[in-house]
Amino acid sequence: MNKKKNVLARVGNFEITRDGAEHEYVRIKTIDGHWGVSFRDDSRMFGVWLMLCRDEEMRRSVEVLLTMYYHLTNMAVDKEFADDFFAAFGRKMERDAASAPVPTQEESDTAAQEAAVIEMSQRQIE
Repeated sequence: MNKKKNVLARVGNFEITRDGAEHEYVRIKTIDGHWGVSFRDDSRMFGVWLMLCRDEEMRRSVEVLLTMYYHLTNMAVDKEFADDFFAAFGRKMERDAASAPVPTQEESDTAAQEAAVIEMSQRQIE
C-alpha cells in the first residue's frame, strides 16, 4: 500500500516530509533516496524544521544547512577539523546565550517553585 507523502518542502536535491503514527517525524531525504535524517516530534529540531519549512525567506539557509548535514554525515573527520568545528559550535552557543530572553522575576520565582516541588517529590520516592 502506497501512502501519500506529506511534503513540507523541496530544497535543492532534498525533500522534507512529515509523517508518523505513534510519533510524528520530520524526514529529510535526498530526492534519489540514498541519504536521509529524521527528527521525532519530541526533539527540539522537529519544531525547528517545521518552522524552517514554513518560512520562504529561510529557503537559502535551509539549503546550506542540509548540504552541511549531508557532508558531515558522509565524511570521516580528523582532529583538526573536529577542533575547528567545536570551536565554531562554542561561538554559536555563546551567540545564542547572549540573545536569549532574560526571564522576569516572576518567571524565575515560578521556576524555583517548580524545581522545589520536583526535588521534594524525588525525595519522597527515594
